[in-house]
Amino acid sequence: MNDIPAFKEEEHMLSKKNYISRICFDLKSITSYRGVIDDLTTTWKQADKTLKDQFFNNQTSKKSFFKKNIPEEILATQNTLEKAKKIFSFIQNHFTWNKKYWTNEDAKIKNAFEEKSGDVGEVNISLYNSLKAADIDANLVVLSTREHGVPTKLFPVIYDYNYVIVQAIIDQQPYFLDATDRFIPFGEIPYRTLNGDARIINFKEESSWVTLKPKYQSSLNTTSKLTLNEEGVFTGELMMIRNGYLAVEQRKKMSLTNEEGYLEDFEAQNPNLEVEEYQRRGLDELDKKLQEKFEIRLEIDEVLGNKIRINPFLFHRVEKNPFKLKERNYPVDFAYARLNNYYLRLTIPENYTIAKLPEEKAIALPNKGGRFILKTIKEGNTISILTRFQISKRIFPVEEYYALKEFYKQIIVSESGYIILEKK
Repeated sequence: MNDIPAFKEEEHMLSKKNYISRICFDLKSITSYRGVIDDLTTTWKQADKTLKDQFFNNQTSKKSFFKKNIPEEILATQNTLEKAKKIFSFIQNHFTWNKKYWTNEDAKIKNAFEEKSGDVGEVNISLYNSLKAADIDANLVVLSTREHGVPTKLFPVIYDYNYVIVQAIIDQQPYFLDATDRFIPFGEIPYRTLNGDARIINFKEESSWVTLKPKYQSSLNTTSKLTLNEEGVFTGELMMIRNGYLAVEQRKKMSLTNEEGYLEDFEAQNPNLEVEEYQRRGLDELDKKLQEKFEIRLEIDEVLGNKIRINPFLFHRVEKNPFKLKERNYPVDFAYARLNNYYLRLTIPENYTIAKLPEEKAIALPNKGGRFILKTIKEGNTISILTRFQISKRIFPVEEYYALKEFYKQIIVSESGYIILEKK
């Protein structure tokens, strides 16, 4: 291979080994002087058996063990979906994931259950057995994580897979489950598993492909209602509501410290801001939105004079463009769509007039890939500013890279606009 261009990494990409030029070989057979003694070329039917016997280490038939260890009140739940949710929560909170992925090493789920710690295989095969113990239809699903590379679909290569999750089928509705993450709700899968197609292993029938997708929309809604006084201080209310993966990440962040430490970090990230009161809802209800409400005091950087300049994009402003390459020869992969709404209602002192507002903007990506809207309204001494920033697709092909790069550039310019106030 000659004249291969250098590979440059950038944000929002899968494993670089998906894109680096290379030739891969897999062992087809072993030959000795007696001829072919081990033909390794296989079919998915043969591969399924190998997975059960070797990679799952015959740990898929332990439902009697879990029937004894799952609390009786869970197994007695009449509603199948509620029972599945309780089993998922039980396994999710019983185990601590040791951060190791699934391997073909000797998994011992009984030992892992007793020790309350295990790798991905031990945790999720325990979940699989627990669902089976409750007479819930379930299958194991093997996949390759985002950092591990996209597996080939030309023929079975078992070593392409480094992760296993569970598919539960309830009232003919499939639910994909991963009990390694205590902040993931029932029916959702972690960000690391969003790598295209996975293989559902059905021990009675031939396995099949499935495309893994997020269950919940990921969104962040930020609403602030503030009043600016003549001392140059904003006071008022700030509300943040997160859903989907954005809520998952925020819950993880909150778990690292107590409420006091969390608020200290929040104030440190927002200079000149003080939190006077704070409430949050939905912290432990993983399938609900995470809501935070702050009563805040925020001082502006300059003393009120005859003319004041205020950047109204106080929170979650896009400050840098993740796309810097002149040319990118591999797709942009966001993993999931996301939506960010920002609303500010600002009341200014009566003795000031509004001389200028940020320029309104409406831009869209090609092929319905996303959009950005900025609107401004002034009514007397009240200013309302609304932005809506949406990425609607998971993957953007190479041909759309420049448009995406320009899209972010325009957002940064728009959110650099100022409100200018003049004294009457």
